[in-house]
Amino acid sequence: MTDTERQEAHALASKEAQYGIFGDFTPKVPISTERMFYSSHVTSSIARVGSLPFSDWTKVYGNSIPETTMIEGFDGRVRDNILKRWHPVHTAQYMFVKTFMPHFILRYNGDNIDMVHQVESRCPFLDHHLTEYVNNVPPSLKMRYNAKDKSWREKHILREAVKPFVTDEVYNMSKKAYMGPRKFWPGGPLHKKISELVTKANVENLGFVDWQATQDAMDGAFNKQEGLALRRIITVAQFVVLGQRFGVKRASGRS
Repeated sequence: MTDTERQEAHALASKEAQYGIFGDFTPKVPISTERMFYSSHVTSSIARVGSLPFSDWTKVYGNSIPETTMIEGFDGRVRDNILKRWHPVHTAQYMFVKTFMPHFILRYNGDNIDMVHQVESRCPFLDHHLTEYVNNVPPSLKMRYNAKDKSWREKHILREAVKPFVTDEVYNMSKKAYMGPRKFWPGGPLHKKISELVTKANVENLGFVDWQATQDAMDGAFNKQEGLALRRIITVAQFVVLGQRFGVKRASGRS
């Protein structure tokens, strides 16, 4: 890949990174923060997945930027490696493994769901020897750039390894995240349950969530099928359940 192709590919990837799996993020991240995670764009997608419609009074604690908070949460050794040693692909993988991935696998794709339904399963390829080996595989073997059609081919080395054993359709198919549905319609079971939990009284009893913004998220989640709005409304519902179950007092601003 030439320098021109590399710059063009990076610019295109940066633009596409604004749209995450839960919707359009279009984050305005300070240059100082961008410099710390060194051209890795996975940060915005991870940092904003569980963003909440906070009440205005919470701004007294500072209007922090999720990306900045996240990158500053890593120790100095990690940040130094990001700047001086790691490829952006490895930086993105490290951030994902250390933040979102364990909870996603164990909570939604693994142990918790399995135990509820009495199913015995194991996440494939989650072997530490294999993981350590793959961590040292060059990025060019993990993702292959096609300059002709300006596209990225994920899992390149895995595709080549299994090519003799799979069909052309499987070999060439695009990556699809193993996730549950993100679109639910008004009047359905999830909408009814969320409506029972996310009421004005329950939200205001939390103290730190804005009711009007929560209503907007509810509308976006079920009437417009917006993925990010769905995540927000589910997160609010989770806080409501936790608050009620453990008798958490209403949060309030500084007196």
